[in-house]
Amino acid sequence: MMPLPWLCLHPPKLLLAPLQAGTNSIIGVTQSVPTGNTWTTYPDIFIFVVPTNAIVSGIQLAIDKPNVWAWVGDPGFLNELGFVMNSSNGNLLPQWGLGSIGPGTYGMYMDNLDLQSSTSSASYRLDFRPFCCAR
Repeated sequence: MMPLPWLCLHPPKLLLAPLQAGTNSIIGVTQSVPTGNTWTTYPDIFIFVVPTNAIVSGIQLAIDKPNVWAWVGDPGFLNELGFVMNSSNGNLLPQWGLGSIGPGTYGMYMDNLDLQSSTSSASYRLDFRPFCCAR
């Protein structure tokens, strides 16, 4: 499990409406900023809901930087379901070692750890799809 000591400083910014049938997209930017001999990161932290009798069988990621952490777990950010330190374009579920995400409430974050001598911004898009009925 990846510790989240900064969660107190960066509480969830977005509580999203329950996912709907079809594609559900999130477009965001996460930054890391050099501050002296260290960096300050500005992660995107959000909570999403998969309704009863539904599953997410793919989360397509389009991202323009390496070294962006992607985490998913419970909405309290205590129990990890999946984590990848260098997320890449494509389906995030296999990068997390998951096949699908079933009904429930989940916490997720994207955090740019592309630590450079100047501000690093990572733009991304997440498409939750296909979204279908659980059997």
